Amino acid sequence: MEDNEKHYGQPRWRYLKNVVYRHVGTGEIIIAGLRGDLEVNKTKLEHAIDAVGQLEEATDDDLIKLGTQRGYVHSWGHPARYIGDLSLTTVRNFIGGQKEDTPIRLMSLWARFHLLDVGRYCDGPRRLYCPQRPALD
Repeated sequence: MEDNEKHYGQPRWRYLKNVVYRHVGTGEIIIAGLRGDLEVNKTKLEHAIDAVGQLEEATDDDLIKLGTQRGYVHSWGHPARYIGDLSLTTVRNFIGGQKEDTPIRLMSLWARFHLLDVGRYCDGPRRLYCPQRPALD
């Protein structure tokens, strides 16, 4: 995210972030999408998809099998299950793509995800991410 901020000059919340997990029992790939200023709460994700204790971070080999690499995971087209955090509904046009000499790609694609509450937030009416507070898992 830091590279994207530096390259495009936009705040992290404007970027779409995809985090990839592998179900250790089935091998299924799970792509969790959320705003770039947030982090996936793995415990909430596991409970949301009925996979408690079964998710681990995807390896580079897992990503190669998807036809991608770290930092280049798309929000469509991979043989994976897409889970989106509710934060996806708070941004009208996400910035996607990489730090190349290409125009910013604005995306309103959160409808492609199965939306669940899987992000780490603070308490309060705006539910902002609060990195100084530990998540309540």
